[in-house]
Amino acid sequence: MACLTLIQTLLLYTHLTALLIPLIQLLHLFLTQSKNKIKQLIWPNLIAGAFFAIWFIPALISKLQASTFAGWFFHYNTKDTNILTIIVTLLINAELTPLIFTLTTLIIITLIILTYKNFTQTTLEKKNLIILISLWFLLPIVCGSIFGIYITKYFVYTLPAFCLLLGLAFEKIVNKKIILISGLLILSLILPSTLTIARNEIFSWPKLISIIKKNETANSAIIATPFNEELSIRRYYSGPATISGLYPFIDNLSLEERIVRFNWQTLSPRDDDYNNWMVEHTKNKDKIFFLKYSAENSETNDWLTNHGWQLVEKKPAAGHLSIYLFVYHAPNYTTTTSASTK
Repeated sequence: MACLTLIQTLLLYTHLTALLIPLIQLLHLFLTQSKNKIKQLIWPNLIAGAFFAIWFIPALISKLQASTFAGWFFHYNTKDTNILTIIVTLLINAELTPLIFTLTTLIIITLIILTYKNFTQTTLEKKNLIILISLWFLLPIVCGSIFGIYITKYFVYTLPAFCLLLGLAFEKIVNKKIILISGLLILSLILPSTLTIARNEIFSWPKLISIIKKNETANSAIIATPFNEELSIRRYYSGPATISGLYPFIDNLSLEERIVRFNWQTLSPRDDDYNNWMVEHTKNKDKIFFLKYSAENSETNDWLTNHGWQLVEKKPAAGHLSIYLFVYHAPNYTTTTSASTK
């Protein structure tokens, strides 16, 4: 019991998605009618939950404010997403075309049929195993769909269960032609995006930083949003430019505490705070390198334009991540008045 309590406690502290794992365990015991084992599992989970609450409740209370509900996950577009989106994106990283959805649907239907067939023709021990693996795969995805969360990274831990279900399904196939067709169908989904990812880098800060270093001056500045990217830039950049994460708030928090509290939130500053921050971080500068996770203009782009700054370049970073670098010249910028570092 002590070992299980420790494991469950450490599990809960890994990530909030781990909260579903004790529920999966209890549901499995309930469905397999293991009442005695349910009682044995409840106490370790209650104790683990109490230890988890020591951190979780104060952390939750500190975040219950207006800005909490400005978190990006409350506002991202779910119009073209559904429960199938989660399953598809677990397998591939590509544009979700109608063909891809159709092929995935065929795979899921085939998997359900074969799993049911396997379930009805096997031992009690194996039936219990199939129930556990099915709950592991389905419960997080169903819960995510109910709450409108379709972000793949929150469901990655269900992927091993999906692979195990595929293995159990194929175990009952004796016709070699069916195995071959099924294998080709799965490969037709997975292989193209796998090769694309294998041939292309995900992202490289040094390559983006090299662009800044080639164009920087003695009086340039780097501004990044979200503000926590300041840490990444400081890790790879060394030069005369000042580095600032866009955080137009007045508080006494350290950068580390700001990141813990607000890195996942969409900051919505008051106009005066925002304007004062921008004025302070752009004065006496002749170039601004602005980094953000979108090609679309933000209020920062608009502020710079409205204050006479000239956009001279917009460049996407190499790789799969959509980080963009905007280069602005000051209103009075000339090559003769700017003291170059080159």
